[in-house]
Amino acid sequence: MRFLGYIDTTETMGSQQVDFDPLVPKRLGTISKKEPKKPKNLTLRESTNKVDYDPYLMPNSPNFMPEASEPTSSRDVGLIMQIFPSLLLGMIGCVLAGWLLDTVKTWEIFTRISKLFILVPTLLNLKGNLEMNLAARLSTSANLGDLDVPKNRRQIILGNLAVLQMQAISIGFIAGLFSILLGYIARTSSNGISELMLLITSSVVCASLSSLILGILMCGVIVLSRKFHINPDNIATPLAAGLGDILTLSLLIFFGQVFMQYLHTPACTIVLCVALALLPLWTLMVYRNPFVSDLIYEGWPSIVMAMFVSSFAGVILERFIIPLNGLAMLAPVLNGVSGNIATVCASRYSTALHAAITEPHGHIFSSLFTVNLLLQWLFLSFLKSFGFDHGVISLTVFGIYTAAFCLLATVLLLFARWMSWVLWVRERDPDNYIMPMITSIGDLLGTSLLVGGLVIAQKATI
Repeated sequence: MRFLGYIDTTETMGSQQVDFDPLVPKRLGTISKKEPKKPKNLTLRESTNKVDYDPYLMPNSPNFMPEASEPTSSRDVGLIMQIFPSLLLGMIGCVLAGWLLDTVKTWEIFTRISKLFILVPTLLNLKGNLEMNLAARLSTSANLGDLDVPKNRRQIILGNLAVLQMQAISIGFIAGLFSILLGYIARTSSNGISELMLLITSSVVCASLSSLILGILMCGVIVLSRKFHINPDNIATPLAAGLGDILTLSLLIFFGQVFMQYLHTPACTIVLCVALALLPLWTLMVYRNPFVSDLIYEGWPSIVMAMFVSSFAGVILERFIIPLNGLAMLAPVLNGVSGNIATVCASRYSTALHAAITEPHGHIFSSLFTVNLLLQWLFLSFLKSFGFDHGVISLTVFGIYTAAFCLLATVLLLFARWMSWVLWVRERDPDNYIMPMITSIGDLLGTSLLVGGLVIAQKATI
């Protein structure tokens, strides 16, 4: 039996005991039959690998990832080829989310309940974190062989889907309340009880349903990636983030419009009570599942921290989305794509730490930075070529946007590497903690950089 992210400092190699530092990546040895003491806040998973090898470097291993044995140049190309399609799809999701937000910002529901502008980045960030945490956990399980046993695979997947529902309902409710509080602090338009209930109910229902859809999709993607010998660390988190944005925003707008028709009826209250009544059921399912029971309390500090940080991005968005033309269109892609490459980086580092192997940090950084550069410029070129920028993208804006995403990507990639190591040293599983930190910091820093750049560009044209 092995704990992910933890190996006892005394291993048995035949009849010889060897002491080593578990924080230094190295090949896995034969695990002692004596079960190690479980470290604090690390999730228990059964290991199906009982052979003395490094599963990433042995070509005859069922866990073998081809990219690990290739020359450096081929590995870089292979990494780019794997991550580019998923990041492209993720960017398309961000583009659609930005276009949708730019389209609906003048609709009655947004003009009447302007606190929805604060809710949007908060909910998208928190919801994206849940799916990305799921993707990171399952990617690690897949790469370590835990999903190869059908019985374990079923328990792990069902347990993680229950975790997703438990977290989504809680986060949707908290995000709604927090958006109302920030709205009053920022002195946005005043709303009655019925309108505030609409906001909270839309947030909870949207979070729960989108988590169910995306959770099932992510489980399928990771299982298929394993089957076709593709490293899910390279594709799962960008898909979760990109598809999550457009799906969550679409559902939020849809349910907001539906509940608007029943604004002065008890419909919102009834739906909210039913959703909250299901929360103990999901929690009980998680508690009874040995693969995910620790997640009842693990990972919440970073999620709550992300809510606070990303909410400030929402306040900035609510303040400048109308006067700064193009902000709603550019912000989701700037923050989304830069955040996605950092989550790929963090997911790979986390898997490497769990498997006790090393990662070529420089090559990963250069490959991911290159992909980000290509995708961001492709996005700007697409908007300019087809006239979707509405005259916003000038040479000045192009330069400011390029500087913003280069700075943002550099900060997030370095942060992903550093924080993964810090969490590991402190005996925390990076899979459960680091994604919310990356996305929330990316949202706040990216939105601030973009707002500052657009204000400078606007003044330069006057």
